[in-house]
Amino acid sequence: MNYYQAALGSVLVNKSVNIGIIPTLISKSNTKRKTILIQNTSTTVTLLIGKITLTSSTGFEIPPTESLKLYNKEDIYGITASGTCDVRYLESKRT
Repeated sequence: MNYYQAALGSVLVNKSVNIGIIPTLISKSNTKRKTILIQNTSTTVTLLIGKITLTSSTGFEIPPTESLKLYNKEDIYGITASGTCDVRYLESKRT
């Protein structure tokens, strides 16, 4: 189970993105971002994340049903080696 809490003076933003075999933007860069929690809701497809230049062999893997918390302000892209997956994210941003 993952627990996520926004710090004082921040807002939470959540969205869903379908990811396939072409690099797709999960969350655009934001200098106000504090943290982002990315969840792969698929039960069978591995999500790979990275910059726009990522490929299915260079991305950082998030296995099915797993999550990853990042402290990152840059664009975050996702891709799969095959199939599609539903990706959810919860982002904490300064107000």
